[in-house]
Amino acid sequence: MSRIKKFLGIEGVKVNFDETTQIDLKAGEVSGKLLIKSKVPSLIKSIHIQVIEKYQRGNKNNQRISEYILFSKIILPKSLSVDREKVLEIPFVYPIYRHKSEMDLLEESNFLLKPLVGIAKKLYQVKSNYSITVTLQIEGSGVKPFANKNLFPVK
Repeated sequence: MSRIKKFLGIEGVKVNFDETTQIDLKAGEVSGKLLIKSKVPSLIKSIHIQVIEKYQRGNKNNQRISEYILFSKIILPKSLSVDREKVLEIPFVYPIYRHKSEMDLLEESNFLLKPLVGIAKKLYQVKSNYSITVTLQIEGSGVKPFANKNLFPVK
């Protein structure tokens, strides 16, 4: 019975982000902490972290959405174990590569056009949403625990 529970991830590893996880677009980095806990001792084989920007523009009739991967990394720890009923905290700070649209480049390069580009962005309803996702691979488990969090840029 315990092998079936472990394979299905029942009472297994749970992963989440703490509340300080944030994205700083000016500094070009994402930072925070992973919180990993388990009811049974487990061994983590890999950690996959990904930061995604969802770039939306247009109105309801003609809306376009693009997704850009700002950061992606697979961490292969030699031996990372989660003890029973203990929370494992893993702090992280990673650089991100932000894809800039033609409007963003024009806005940055010419201070005279900056207000006009801002008005055009409002008219075209341009906005970006950011999220971070982590997926764990656990030894002996067929289910990969994951967590997803929406990020709001630091101002």
